[in-house]
Amino acid sequence: MKEKISEVCVKIFSVGCGIVLGLSLLCAIGFIVAFFIGPATAEQLCQFIQKQCIPNITLFSMILYTIGMVRMYVRGEQAFTINDKD
Repeated sequence: MKEKISEVCVKIFSVGCGIVLGLSLLCAIGFIVAFFIGPATAEQLCQFIQKQCIPNITLFSMILYTIGMVRMYVRGEQAFTINDKD
């Protein structure tokens, strides 16, 4: 049962990370496009990206982080720990 949960978490986490990276790239491209278009339109585009896109991407990333942590908990993994066994 633990392995099945771990596999599902990995698939969700992996696909989600790809989506987050793609959406982040689209936001970056939007800022670059805003640099070249007129000031009024650029301001609207930047406000849309800043107030709508980035908070939603951040929320989605936090949900994915939680799924990744669940996977680590299920598998009994520990990250960023100091082992004095060496």
